[in-house]
Parts: sequence; C-alpha cells; structure tokens
Amino acid sequence: MLTAAIAAGLLCAQAQEPTGQEPLQDLLQQASRALADHRYDDAARGFEEALAVQPRLAAAHANLGVARYLLGDFDRASSAFRHAHEISPSMPNAELYLGLSEARAGRVESAMGPLSRGFWNASDDPWRLQSGILLAELYAARGNHDQLVRVVSALRKAFPDDSEVLYLAYRLHSDLAAEAIAGLVREAPGSARLHQVTAELLVSEGDFPRAVRQYRQALSIDAKLSGANRALAVAILNSDPDEALTAEAEEALERELRLNPRDAESLYQLGEIAWRRGQQEAALERYRSAVEMGPQFAEGRIALGKALLAVGEPEIAADHLETAVRIDPENETARYRLAQAYRQLGRIEESAEELRQFQRIRSASESLSAIYRQVQRGTARSGVPDTRSSK
Repeated sequence: MLTAAIAAGLLCAQAQEPTGQEPLQDLLQQASRALADHRYDDAARGFEEALAVQPRLAAAHANLGVARYLLGDFDRASSAFRHAHEISPSMPNAELYLGLSEARAGRVESAMGPLSRGFWNASDDPWRLQSGILLAELYAARGNHDQLVRVVSALRKAFPDDSEVLYLAYRLHSDLAAEAIAGLVREAPGSARLHQVTAELLVSEGDFPRAVRQYRQALSIDAKLSGANRALAVAILNSDPDEALTAEAEEALERELRLNPRDAESLYQLGEIAWRRGQQEAALERYRSAVEMGPQFAEGRIALGKALLAVGEPEIAADHLETAVRIDPENETARYRLAQAYRQLGRIEESAEELRQFQRIRSASESLSAIYRQVQRGTARSGVPDTRSSK
C-alpha cells in the first residue's frame, strides 16, 4: 500500500498550485496536513470540499486519490487520479498512480498500459518498486513470460536486496524450470540432458549415490556433455568414496579438462583429490593452475591459501585469501583461513577481526540452515536444478 511518505511529492505540488482564494487555500492546507498525519478520511473530505469550489486543481485530485487509495477505496482513487492526469498530463507519476489504482480495483486491462509506462518511467524508487511488483504479478497471471522476465530482471537490477523482488525471482525461475523439465520429459524422455537434470535435482537433495548413477547414464549417451564429467566427479567425491571411486572421479575430471582445458573448477577438484591423498606438491600445482585459469574463482584461492599455509608460506597465502574475501565476503572458510594466515604473520588484531567475521557468518548460516534445506527441497520438487552441483 502507499504511505504518506510516498505522497510527499504530491503535497509539495499542492502547495505550489495557486488558487487565488484564501478560504480555498486554507481548505487545501488543512487537507494536506490531515494526509501527512495519516488522517485519511479527514484528508479525503477536505480535498473533496476544495474541489467542489475549484474542480480544476490537478494536485488536489491527485492528493484525493492518495487518500482514497490509502483507505482501500480503489474505485474512487482511480477516478481522482484520472482527473489529475487529464488536467495535468505532465504531473510526475500521475498515470502510474492511476495504473496502481486500476490494478487494485481488479481492472487489469485498463491497468496494464499505465502501470507499464509508469514502471519504466517512474522517477521515485518506492513507486517503481510497487508498480514493478504489481506489474509482474499481472504478467504472471496472464502467462506473459517474456514481459515477466523483463520486469523481474529490471527489478533485480534496481532493488537487488528487496525480499519481495527476490521472492518474485525465485518463483519465476522455479516456474520456468518446471516448464522446461516438463518439456524435456515430454519431448526427450531418454536424453542425456534429462538424466543430467535428474542428477542435479538429486544432488540438491543430498542424494549423491543416485546422482552418480544418473550422471553415468547421461555420459553413456553423450560422453562430451558439457560439465557432466566434472559434475559426476563432484557427486562421487561427496559420497564418501573409496579409492576405486576416487580414481573414477579423477578420470572424469581429466576427461572434462580434455574437453575444456581451462576449466578452473576441474583443476581445483583434482587438487582436492591430491590433497586428500597427502600429495601436497601435486595439490599446490593444481590449485595454482585453477587460480591462473579462474582468477575470480574464490574456492580455488581458498584452497591455494590452505596449501600455502601448510608449506609455511603465510604471506603469499594471505594475499590469495584476501582476494578470496574480496570476491566472496560472506565465505566463512575464506575468513577462517585468512585469520590463520594473519596469526602466523603476527597480525593478531586482524586475525581476531577475521575470526569475528567467521563467527558472524557461521551463526547466520546455522540459523538459516533449516529454512534453506526446506527451500532446496521445495525447489527440487519444482524442478529447479541446483547449479552448485558442479562445484
């Protein structure tokens, strides 16, 4: 719903609109104060009395519309905003207010044009956010996916941290993914891609053994399936493998690198295998190659920092770990390793600060973990692949 703060621009416009009549000006000022004080019934009556005296006051119509909107009287709000727009087509956001009111009144067809124009041209962030969310809801209800994607993308760019926008994006991508998977099942039920998607869904649920079987089936159909060899290796390594399975994962990563020699994640995973085997020099070589191929790959930097600390090179380790923290400030492992590096370098205060950051992130992660698992389970049932399976 609108707020009195959002209406402030209209109140300013009201003060600038000359009436030439002192009693009328008093009425307008009293109504404006009532609107600012959240006394919306009094504000509506005041603006109506003023308009009975002078019907051509555009800002008074607009403020009346705000009061009616805030009272939930969307029909009369629409009428007021329509009058304001007819009298003064250039009034900022007046058409947008009309679109919002029409949409809330259930008149979708007449709302779409004003809402769309208002969203793309809105000068105020609160109005743009409200209109964009409502516009997205209308596009979703009508099944207009192209316009829905365009609006949600613009909202994500303009309001990246807003919970409503994030939820819209989640629902959009969940629905689109579910449609795509339904299409795969219908059109290509035995395809490598369908087995790959099934494996990714199993990974998102933590069912690594079954995911491994699905990745194997996908690769038996298409041995060059992009990313599938690496994803198979990651699923194996997450399933508490014995040496035979570890060797299979290593072979899969080597196959991925033959297909894509610059794949930083495969190099990193090969480093992890070497590290598990106690082969520090081999792990260091792989980690260095991963960082060279993917300078912005935080996990590669963290792993290299870990290995450098183990061989007594804390200064170089700190450089890589500082870069990892800049890339991913909320990575708790990066913070913890950096604290270790600082301590070895005698930078005690900085080490303590990194440990505080590590504890903050860890606490937040633990408090959200149950909710996150529920979301992941719901996402998997909706058919959204977990792209993190390739890491």
